[in-house]
Amino acid sequence: MFDSAQILPQVLERYALDVVRHEHVRTSENVVLKLLARDGRAFALRIRKTAGAGSAHILSELAVLRDFGARAGATVPVPLPARDGRLFCPVAVEQETFQCAIFSWVSGVHVAADQISPPQMAAMARAVAQLHAFSAAYRPPADFVRPVYDDAWFFGPGTWSADPEFVARLAPDAAAYLQEANRTVRDRLRSFPRAPDSFGLIHYDPHPGNFLFENDAAHLLDFDECGFGPYLFDLAHVLFEFIENSRFPDYRDAAHAEYAAARNGRAISEADLQLFLALQAIAYVNWLHRIFRRDGNANAAAGWIPRIVRRLQAVLA
Repeated sequence: MFDSAQILPQVLERYALDVVRHEHVRTSENVVLKLLARDGRAFALRIRKTAGAGSAHILSELAVLRDFGARAGATVPVPLPARDGRLFCPVAVEQETFQCAIFSWVSGVHVAADQISPPQMAAMARAVAQLHAFSAAYRPPADFVRPVYDDAWFFGPGTWSADPEFVARLAPDAAAYLQEANRTVRDRLRSFPRAPDSFGLIHYDPHPGNFLFENDAAHLLDFDECGFGPYLFDLAHVLFEFIENSRFPDYRDAAHAEYAAARNGRAISEADLQLFLALQAIAYVNWLHRIFRRDGNANAAAGWIPRIVRRLQAVLA
């Protein structure tokens, strides 16, 4: 892991901010620091390695946050322009390059998934619906580059089911069940309409950890993976964590009702929601496959695969 203390001074000299204090917030695929300015304002500095995301890719993510905040009034981390007007700056340390961006600070608290209440579930669904309403009217700027979450993304040559080495690491019964589910979900997804009211810019990763809760609102964070896909993928992601929870019907009803109301009463069929809950399982296995290809071990899969299979069985039953 890199030393953020080497990066911070280089970043701050490029921004018109008088920062008097900073503290570490979290480390995942990015490092996030909280910055406190002399005037009392707070900001978030995100530091990420260049690998895996080019400049156009990152600029497009930041443009979404800027425009979503300005045009929809969404409470999201809005990027602060540097002195040269750019929304991020590259910093080189010991022959490695990091992409650094400073964002407005978003207030609120994280709530663990096992502590989420149905009203908080409704708040998450409302935040996702706000993004989708914005997306339906959004015209991205020129040179906009974000992933497309389509058939090739979930089922193509680079996915888990196309990698015999990864499949061989799974328990045989689980591998057989997942492969059959893969075929079922793929066939159903191919018949799902790709229309302006069902497909557009989505967050892709709205699990409970990517929300901050404040009063009756939930604020979306971490747009690293935003791209173009089916809107219902996001709603299903909000719910996927709760499939094995005894209160799942309450969570589902709260999310469904709030999302439909925020999207002009658009009804969601049970079959469509079931499809995208199942697709979540496929997406999770693909995530485990990416970890396997990156790290060379299947330890994460050993713990996750049984849970994914149970959730798929509950959805497809």
